[in-house]
Amino acid sequence: MKHSLQNSASCRVFRLLIPKIVIVAVLFGLSARGFGSEILAKFEFTKGSLAPSEVAKDIEVSNLNIGRLTPSEIQVNDRLEIPTGVLGPYTPSSLPGGTHQTFLQFTVAVPAGKTISLDKLSISFNYTPSGNRVSYASMRVFSSVRGFDDYHKSVIGYLGSVPRPQGGSMVVLNELNLSKPASNEGVGESVSEGDFQNLTNTKVTFVFPLISQDPKGTIVIDDITLFGK
Repeated sequence: MKHSLQNSASCRVFRLLIPKIVIVAVLFGLSARGFGSEILAKFEFTKGSLAPSEVAKDIEVSNLNIGRLTPSEIQVNDRLEIPTGVLGPYTPSSLPGGTHQTFLQFTVAVPAGKTISLDKLSISFNYTPSGNRVSYASMRVFSSVRGFDDYHKSVIGYLGSVPRPQGGSMVVLNELNLSKPASNEGVGESVSEGDFQNLTNTKVTFVFPLISQDPKGTIVIDDITLFGK
């Protein structure tokens, strides 16, 4: 009888906890990508494809453009694997139209009658340096909203392995806040809140110039995901 009462009590406690566990799990999932956000576009490079693997209803997303990079220089098979030796330091020639053109790029098209807001850009970015070399392998992210000409003022922020502002060790940045871009590392003075909100009947192109001073390192990008609502 004692064991039966204990089991009954345990079952009642468990039943009371289930709703709380579910609520916590839901809130955790929402906070991880922003309340109300959903995946608008995702690139996973399945079987070497540069097409988006997931696109939200009523919008269009282009294939990923890899600039002047070629299949002989990189590997695309369920991930992007880019040797840093084909990149270079950051200069204006890294931008579209420049001589380096080692960039990634995609475009989101929002039709008339449809309004979306972009919340976050997430990239699964991993960098393996050559030997014990301390170097950067990163990208400054730009958009067509502010243009690509000024690589100081127009940058939305940094992604990848970048030096800490105070110097010293490197830090890996995998996300950009598009709803509050002022919080991004390295954001330019021309970028402002509202740049990516309430978009309709327009196209937004994101450009990621890739840079590194490491001649023999490797960048691996498992996926690129755009969140919004």
